Amino acid sequence: MIYGIGTDIVAVKRLIALWRRHGALAAGKILTKDEQTDFFALFPRVPVSESGAAEEEKLARRENEKAGRFLARRWAAKEAFAKALGTGILTPASLSNIGVAHNAAGAPTFAFAPELAGKLAQMGISASFLSLSDEREYAVAFAVLESRQR
Repeated sequence: MIYGIGTDIVAVKRLIALWRRHGALAAGKILTKDEQTDFFALFPRVPVSESGAAEEEKLARRENEKAGRFLARRWAAKEAFAKALGTGILTPASLSNIGVAHNAAGAPTFAFAPELAGKLAQMGISASFLSLSDEREYAVAFAVLESRQR
């Protein structure tokens, strides 16, 4: 039985701006520890300075945009999950407890911190499903939670 459905859309430029302003601090507030490991493996320079020679500036802008898009997809996924849960971003459904991982086929899945996983089990939520998509300007996520009973 479906427990809840949630969706979220976010303007990628908002997360690019957040990344440029706050760098690793922003990533640390949005991402779980595992997501941070993935993020900083992809984007080790925090954030890339866009002032310099024209070609360097172009590459830096592109890297910052990719980092912002990564953060935007995660943000949208976490918001969609919180909406499906019906609580919004509220402990234990906090940004740092809701993770995004990928299964063997590469499809996105949720990865929950033990505190949140325990609460979901207590609520009878037995499965979660996630779909993510992004384009140049927007990232969107769709989440479905399934329960044994409602």
